Amino acid sequence: MSETLSPPPDASPADDSLENVREQFRRARSQLQGFKRGLIEYFETPKRTISVCFPVQMDDGSIRTFHGYLVLHTA
Repeated sequence: MSETLSPPPDASPADDSLENVREQFRRARSQLQGFKRGLIEYFETPKRTISVCFPVQMDDGSIRTFHGYLVLHTA
């Protein structure tokens, strides 16, 4: 399995955060022994992901779109 360790050049800040979490998980996983592959894949995959996107009028009158994410791995 080949995974890139750095995000693509056009990645958004959310992509950077996701890649940071994946890298931390890879490092933690290397310290654990005896986990079956299916269990590791279960932990790597979120159970639920909620994303929101909403426009906000700024003080200067311009409109900016903000994105928010909530990711649940176990519940």
